[in-house]
Amino acid sequence: MTSADVRPGPFEQELLTSWLARVAVHSGCEPLVLTGAIWPDWRIWTVDADRQVSPEHAQAAAIWFNLPAESVHACTLLAAGNRLHGSINLNGPMWPWITTQGNRNRLRRAGLPFCPKCLAGDVQPYYRLEWRFAWVVGCERHGVRLVDRCDRCHAISEPHRSTAATGDLAHCVECGFDLRRSKCEPVDVQALSFQRRASDIFGTGMAAWGGEEISRTEWFRRARSLLAKDLCQVDARSAAAMGNRQIGLWFELQGPMEREARLRVLAGLLDDEALLVVRSQGRRRAPRSAQSTKVKNRRAKSPRTYPLARERVREVWARWLRRSRLW
Repeated sequence: MTSADVRPGPFEQELLTSWLARVAVHSGCEPLVLTGAIWPDWRIWTVDADRQVSPEHAQAAAIWFNLPAESVHACTLLAAGNRLHGSINLNGPMWPWITTQGNRNRLRRAGLPFCPKCLAGDVQPYYRLEWRFAWVVGCERHGVRLVDRCDRCHAISEPHRSTAATGDLAHCVECGFDLRRSKCEPVDVQALSFQRRASDIFGTGMAAWGGEEISRTEWFRRARSLLAKDLCQVDARSAAAMGNRQIGLWFELQGPMEREARLRVLAGLLDDEALLVVRSQGRRRAPRSAQSTKVKNRRAKSPRTYPLARERVREVWARWLRRSRLW
């Protein structure tokens, strides 16, 4: 590929990695080849480039595609992160309310969520920015839960590993299954209701909490605090639907089905006005040094000598499967 080749720009709300992979595949080469030509000294696929790109890297892509640098930045999640948190920590390993994929070289620990029906309706299948928002677990247009893995071989969705042989970004990179034919399950009504509410607040910046007018940033901070394990417990029915694979990871590290179950509970908590008032007042916490001393003393007094609970064993097993890319 040379600088004289045709370079289509990104689609509306398209992720940066989706744009790059799509252009490469439709040009008859691998994404690694294209990005190597744009950034010879940057291994873009070893990092989560969808979060942000440096001004220098954005300018290099802008020159290559003959587009303004703003078009490149618009394909990243940086603007969304700043809207959610005021000023995002660029070097933080995880951004609240932005899903994390768990990069290890070119491989991922979590799949990139997608709506099979949206991909089926695209002229060239591509992945949307909003599918990386942790509160987005379903497609509002089609009413189905997002999918993050192949129906045939259960490999996670990794469109950046597509090649010219796959033809587009709608095929599994492991077995070649057409992801547009994935089984579609209806998204939970309560989870979808929370999703719409969060999306409205994200878009308008106007929010209310227990009768109090608060900022968008504060609303998302308080809602995230309600996702604590002791408050937002998944019921037995949801756990059984997930095969009892509750791995206890941070909310942003979980897949669409796990997040859907948590958001269903969170939607109910937001209807509890008394709870919202208590949470808005905050809870006093002991200093970090005092907490550390307390933990040390407790461990010294009562070492673990009893068997792990069944739920804990399942959680450890599910974590191992995830690390090994077997689930």
